[in-house]
Amino acid sequence: MGGLTGQWGADKIDPTLGNDRYPNNLDTRMIYGPFDLSDATLAHVNFWLWREVEANRDCLLFEASPDGVTFYTVRSWCDSDPNWRAYNEITFNGYGGDPSVWIAWRFYSDSSVTYQGPWLDDLELRKFVPGQITVQGSFAYADRAGQSQPARFMKAYLYDADPGGTDDLLAQTTTITNGTFVFPALRNWDIDNPDQTSTTGHLDLYVVWKTEFNDSQITQRRVTNFGGVVYPYNSSTQPDVLDGMVYFNNYFVPTNDPKQRAMWIFQDLRQGWDYVRTATGSDPGSVSAHWEKDQNSYLTCGLSCFNPLFGLFIGHDDAVSPDIVVHELGHQYMYNTRGFWISICGAHHMFDVSDQICAWAEGWADFFPLVVSPLGVNIDTCFDWGLGPCGAGGGAFENLETQNPSDLRPTGDTVEGRVAGALYDLYDGTSDGLDHVGYGFDEIWTLMSTGAAENSFVDFWNNWKSSAYPQHWAVQAIFQNTIDYDVAPIIQLPDVTVFKDMVIDHVLDLWNYSSDPESADTDLSWSIVGMSNGNCGVAAQGHYIATAPLAGFLGNCDITVRVSDGLKTSDDELNVRVVEVQARSFLPLILKNMTNPLQSPLVSPSPFASPLPVPVQPNPFVSPLPNPITP
Repeated sequence: MGGLTGQWGADKIDPTLGNDRYPNNLDTRMIYGPFDLSDATLAHVNFWLWREVEANRDCLLFEASPDGVTFYTVRSWCDSDPNWRAYNEITFNGYGGDPSVWIAWRFYSDSSVTYQGPWLDDLELRKFVPGQITVQGSFAYADRAGQSQPARFMKAYLYDADPGGTDDLLAQTTTITNGTFVFPALRNWDIDNPDQTSTTGHLDLYVVWKTEFNDSQITQRRVTNFGGVVYPYNSSTQPDVLDGMVYFNNYFVPTNDPKQRAMWIFQDLRQGWDYVRTATGSDPGSVSAHWEKDQNSYLTCGLSCFNPLFGLFIGHDDAVSPDIVVHELGHQYMYNTRGFWISICGAHHMFDVSDQICAWAEGWADFFPLVVSPLGVNIDTCFDWGLGPCGAGGGAFENLETQNPSDLRPTGDTVEGRVAGALYDLYDGTSDGLDHVGYGFDEIWTLMSTGAAENSFVDFWNNWKSSAYPQHWAVQAIFQNTIDYDVAPIIQLPDVTVFKDMVIDHVLDLWNYSSDPESADTDLSWSIVGMSNGNCGVAAQGHYIATAPLAGFLGNCDITVRVSDGLKTSDDELNVRVVEVQARSFLPLILKNMTNPLQSPLVSPSPFASPLPVPVQPNPFVSPLPNPITP
């Protein structure tokens, strides 16, 4: 073995049969290293070997070492073979992944009988670096109407199948809005295959999607069986995948899948979380729902329910209704944000009379599904016990937009359907009856979730008022649902004196004499509802009282004025006195809430613009008022 690629043997003599040259008690190594196997999964050497040794006494060893000091035997030859033979793929795979490896050919002899020894040629060191794969795909399910929908926001797990062993979890990711997913790039190497080669060590892949997801850093959403185990949906296995892209496309949960309803519930819960987060910017918190096929009761729940001890239970039959699922989610969110939950309501119906506490808790939960809908766009004013909307498919439903004070059902804030309808009318922008407002969801959520102590709808209304939200139209929208929180307006009018034959458009500004706790002055209206006679020509013009006495009339008229806030009215009477023009007088300006009108400042010498010349006598600073003349 000469030349640049060869190494001489222990005695540096070319091998010739019968020329016994290696010493007794020899122990020597030919070492190569260190070299890097950090990126390798397989490593082997190829070489040619000629040997003549004392059988079973003197041996050639192939060794490997992780540190260059301690060497471990990989293969040994303790016999003679006077022919050059090729030895291929002498493996030392256990050192794959090690960044610093040594190999050696060691030869040792005993104390007697020596021969030519072993001779090596054409040594070759090889490593195998696996290729990479990127796994991606899509996942969908059949919704309640049988239409394909993306299985969005689920956890996805990538496994390597190991027949007869424990499958290896390789990576996890999540589906996104359109149901697609991508796993991080991976080495295409099956670490559990005992017979790995560069062509047989590829991964055997499958994907599992599960009904669990972290909607935010603090929020988890799950659907489980009664044992608390989330529902898995498995793909088929792709064995020995090739390097590059691996696709799991168009996987689908069909209508006959026994776990299909768990998927419906899971997607309903995400829809509720999405809506609150989008509409308010707040995180409503975690939720865990329990469902099992054909089971319609659970623990203390004879029907679908919420309990803070275990979360939501959705009965098998109830799962056909997204409104029922989101109703129970509404209870969870009320508990998450306020710690409020009432356990004594028992079986309840939307238009039964209960009490203010139950009606508030259930009314909120009845309202919530009406605003939670795809993409946050409300398309359904009904609470459906079936698929819906509004009874589509034959299920029972209640249209909470059409109720009104004359619908002959139980009334008031102890009826959950009335509370739900009132919340919906505060939310939506569609006018009907007395409802002409639409404040949106944010204000309602803010008060429900963060307002002062709130155990009833009247507490909610008090928080609404104390938060300075608009009240005039809000109280009417609530009244549309038979809940009367309106306070009647107040009107207190002074008597007035006007001059004969004088037309005055603004004798009184009624804004100064009327008030309403829910309404601004501009929200009130006034009308004349009674008068002792029409000689004074009194009329209500907007928020002013105008007078136009009949020609030559002198005397008095008693006038009844009514103020309305749109729901309730109050009346007051004023006396209008028509007198001769004798002098200009200083009349006090009467302002709202002034206790002593005589202390009010004068804005002009006279409240009236007299068309007549000012007489010299009497002196207006002496005479307080002109003397009345009896007609």
